[in-house]
Amino acid sequence: MGREQKKPLILFDVTRLIQRRRASIATGIDRIDVQWAQAIFDHFGPDCLPVMLHKGQPLILRDEQVAIRALIRSQIGCWFCQQEPDEQIVARLDRAGLAANAGYGSRKVEKQIFAGKSRRTQLMQSVLPQFAYALKGWLWSSKTQNEGALEGVERLVYVNASHMGLPQKAGALSALANGRSVRLVPYIHDLIPIEFPEYAMTRSTSLLRDMIAEIERYPTSYTTNSVATAHSLERYLSLASRKETDRPSGFEIKAFYPGFTAYQMKVPAVASQPRHDEGGPVQFVIIGTIEPRKNHLLLLHLWRQMVEEGFTPMPRLTIIGRRGWGADGAIAMLDHCEQLRPYIREINDASDAEMFDHLSKAAALLFPSFTEGFGLPLMEAAEMGVPVIASDLAVFRELVDAGVTFLHPLDAEGWKEAICKAALDPLRLSRPTLKGMIGGWDVHRKQFAAFVSQVADEETTR
Repeated sequence: MGREQKKPLILFDVTRLIQRRRASIATGIDRIDVQWAQAIFDHFGPDCLPVMLHKGQPLILRDEQVAIRALIRSQIGCWFCQQEPDEQIVARLDRAGLAANAGYGSRKVEKQIFAGKSRRTQLMQSVLPQFAYALKGWLWSSKTQNEGALEGVERLVYVNASHMGLPQKAGALSALANGRSVRLVPYIHDLIPIEFPEYAMTRSTSLLRDMIAEIERYPTSYTTNSVATAHSLERYLSLASRKETDRPSGFEIKAFYPGFTAYQMKVPAVASQPRHDEGGPVQFVIIGTIEPRKNHLLLLHLWRQMVEEGFTPMPRLTIIGRRGWGADGAIAMLDHCEQLRPYIREINDASDAEMFDHLSKAAALLFPSFTEGFGLPLMEAAEMGVPVIASDLAVFRELVDAGVTFLHPLDAEGWKEAICKAALDPLRLSRPTLKGMIGGWDVHRKQFAAFVSQVADEETTR
């Protein structure tokens, strides 16, 4: 009789969540990362431990797992329910020396929030954590700590939903496994830096390439946010396998959609008529970081044309999103085009509640992106019953059955005609119908956890 196989230990990478421990404004990746973290920790309980990349080395956080799970609950409350980050939990992680930053991340809008804090707060949230981080690296051996956490463990299943963490460092996963078998379950949000490098910084492209190359060194069950992203990943991996004969030729890729954000926040659907101010101008909304691939420049030029041509009633455009990389043209128009000032409103730091409020009052969401990995704003607008005029992208058609006005992102005349008609008669636009596979986060968490459990069971029988 063969020896009974033990179940593998599940490790969830919390590097990004710890880096973003004080962030009050969530990115799309933040929202998904924290929901999958909750799914895995709830499902596997004591058979799952948090892990992070600490000073370039893997570190299993067995002694901090209670604080990490409390952090995840706090972040869900903050990012989905309009609560404030729990400073007691965050300060505990600061004292543990798990990250050398202040816990806001690298986003400009969060840096501005930190810059507005008092000097004492900046000292407590930045200088002291950096000191604790350096001290922990000097006093503790991560290898010794990891081996203590892995005593008696033969196999590992490593889950990553953030594009950060252990795969960023060549050899970190091997150092963690230390001879044990390890299977990876990475969640890929998009391949935009690789497929469309013109819309990304060179560093972002190289980081994503290196991360996938590192992942490919191990048995892997890939997950993605959409079938469109899965197809992109499969094309990329197939090309890589043809170039390098030592890479596998088969790929297991499973798509798991994000859940409804408005549903989580109990945001009601809009009424049958757009709720712009009665007798006031018609409102349109665009949501997303101001960057080249989001195509804000198209809308700004169209708005200026409408002003110059004397179009009436002149609609308003609300831009919800921070200023990002490479958007010099759009930013120049926002800052210097006097014709646009009465008709364009820019909101850089809107909470989810504020974003949903603006969206609910819009005649339509405008979504003219050149490429997207998913498109949360489209899903949220459809969930609320807000009409959408969007680029004709495969991932958008994957999400909705009907009701979206699709246009090529370079079809300026088509966009202008659609916007003008909607401004004259907001009720002419139909409302999107989401496909049935998209539901609340509670449903999608169970689906993702079940998949990881299936991977773990397969590892047990090997």
